[in-house]
Amino acid sequence: FYGGVWSDDESLRGARFSKGGKPIVVLASKSLSGRSNIVFQLPPGTGVSITRSDVEYVVTEYGTAYLYGKSIRERCLALIHIAHPDFRQELLEECKDHMYLSKSQPGFSFTNVYPKHLESYHTTKQQNEVFVRPIKAMDEDYLRKFFHKLSDHSVYLRYFRKLKSMPQRILQRTSDVDYSSDLTLVVFYPARVTDQEQKEMVAIGQWISSSNNSERNLKGNMAPPPPEIAFQVRDDWQGNGLGKFLFRRLVEIAQTAGLTRFKADVLDSNQAMKAVFQRSGIPFKKRSDFGVITYSFDLTEVNQGQ
Repeated sequence: FYGGVWSDDESLRGARFSKGGKPIVVLASKSLSGRSNIVFQLPPGTGVSITRSDVEYVVTEYGTAYLYGKSIRERCLALIHIAHPDFRQELLEECKDHMYLSKSQPGFSFTNVYPKHLESYHTTKQQNEVFVRPIKAMDEDYLRKFFHKLSDHSVYLRYFRKLKSMPQRILQRTSDVDYSSDLTLVVFYPARVTDQEQKEMVAIGQWISSSNNSERNLKGNMAPPPPEIAFQVRDDWQGNGLGKFLFRRLVEIAQTAGLTRFKADVLDSNQAMKAVFQRSGIPFKKRSDFGVITYSFDLTEVNQGQ
């Protein structure tokens, strides 16, 4: 098809109203002159042929941004994620300056390339296929929906206190990670769907590093504490072996990344999580203090593929 500038919106709307059609905009992240094709705002006087309400997907060589029904904040995060890495920090700061994003948004995930090689499919005990991938900064909406499908008891076991909603600082700490010192894996079902609205987050596994404190190692030297791991499986998906799978998967990734230790704090009443750790075959030491069991895992004694 050949058309002028003003035929773009007709093509997109035609795709939307077609059976099985999707309105998609595909572009390179950089222009031929080396500028970012994803910008915070267009220069004054620029002609606009496609309105934001007509676009559902934007695709660059760095991924896909699904924008349908998203807030301005979510759109900013999604588009920064697929922008060229050279311009992501600049776009993030512009969004903060105009209060489209919170000043507390760390932007860790925008400083590194998304590790697509960690994506995988997994079949649960109940023969349900799920899709497992590293989290993205724009997954906050999935996290909120996941949280509100947890029972009060499950929330308490994970956060050691009652929460009626997910605080923004926890959402940011969980979703905006650098994929090295911090990593979060999320599990989606159904596994193979093109309609993003049909997917649900059913489990989370993560490790979080803390550089604020140090502890003395066996040689008496001060060393940073080991990353802390944690898991959460939605109540209606518990018993599918997802906790065990996520633990083993995080251990495999950690070994590849050169990590040697993990730790986990678990309430003594959390029988399911204690069973995952104690039956994993991974060497650990544990201590108990005021109803909280701290597990310390030595990854150097684990054979890859075990």
